Amino acid sequence: MIVSSIPGRIRIRHDSLKDLETSTSLSESLRKRDGISSIKPNITTGSMLICFRPEIISLSSLRALIKDFSLDQGKSGSASRPWNRSRTAKRGMLTCLGMALAMAGLDQEDAHVLFGLGFLGFLGLHLNIHKNRVLK
Repeated sequence: MIVSSIPGRIRIRHDSLKDLETSTSLSESLRKRDGISSIKPNITTGSMLICFRPEIISLSSLRALIKDFSLDQGKSGSASRPWNRSRTAKRGMLTCLGMALAMAGLDQEDAHVLFGLGFLGFLGLHLNIHKNRVLK
């Protein structure tokens, strides 16, 4: 969680900070506290740089505030991981391809076509996620 700390500055990193809502919510919660100078979230890396005045707020109380925020909880309050679109696309393609081949082997033409269409849908998602690398 805390990756670096010097007097007046702390950097935290957590996968849930890649979610804009979670990052914004934590930023707003911390901004309400006296002694916080600046907060710089980075949703790309899932980190947040918090500058504070140690004479007003101690490092231990700042750690407690961050821990109390409970970054491991999703927006609904239940523990969850953020949706990994790339993993979903790959698993969907693999599942649909396997089922399409199985249905072809069992002579189930309608099911074979449906799973083939599902494969194309997940392939479209995969290409959309990786369009910058694929379409150079």
